[in-house]
Amino acid sequence: MRRPGAAWGRGGPGGFTLLEMVVAIAVFALIAAAGYAALGRGADLYAHLTARSDRSLAVQGTLDRLARDLRYRVERPVRDEYGQARAALETADGGGLGAGELLRLTTGLPDPLDPRGARLQRVAWRLEAGGLYRAAWEVLDRAPDSRPRERLWLEGVAELSLRFLSRDRDGGPVAGQAAGAGAVEILLVLADGRRYRRLVEFAGAP
Repeated sequence: MRRPGAAWGRGGPGGFTLLEMVVAIAVFALIAAAGYAALGRGADLYAHLTARSDRSLAVQGTLDRLARDLRYRVERPVRDEYGQARAALETADGGGLGAGELLRLTTGLPDPLDPRGARLQRVAWRLEAGGLYRAAWEVLDRAPDSRPRERLWLEGVAELSLRFLSRDRDGGPVAGQAAGAGAVEILLVLADGRRYRRLVEFAGAP
C-alpha cells in the first residue's frame, strides 16, 4: 500500500512530481507576466490614441471658430473704452493691439430667425505663453468698465499667422492688405512642429 503523499514526491499514476509542479508554476508566471505586459502596452496605446484624437479635435475646433469669426466679419468700426475709433478689422501688423494680440474684428454669424440679421460681436484672438485665447465683448462700442468674456481654446501653440489675399487682374490670389481682401490663409503651428493651414473666403467677397 502506497503511503499518502507519495505521488507528490515520486510521481505515479494520477500524480505530479514536485519538479513538475515547480515548472508548471514557472510557466504560468511567465504567461501571466507576458499577458500583463501586453495589457499594459494596449492600455498605453489606447491612452496615446485617445490623447491624439482629443488634441486633433481641439485643433480643428479652434480653427473652425477662428475661421467662422473671419468668414463673417462685418465692416462695422467700433469705439474702444477710451472713445477712440477703431477699424472693423485690426491685425498685429497694423499696431495698436495689446500684448500678444493677433487680431481684433467685428463679426456676426447670420441668423435667419432674427429679423434684425446678424448678432454682431467684437472679438480678439491672443497668443500668450503657448495658449491661444479668444475674447468677446457683449457690446461693440465699449464703456470704460466693459470687460470681455475670454476662453482658452488651444494650448501648445507656437505660432498663428494670417495672410490676407486679394485677386489680381487674372483673378488669381495675391497677398495684400486686410482692407479689401477676399480671403485669408490661416497658418497654425504647434509646439511639436505640426502645421495646419486653412483658407477662408469672406462671406460676400467678390
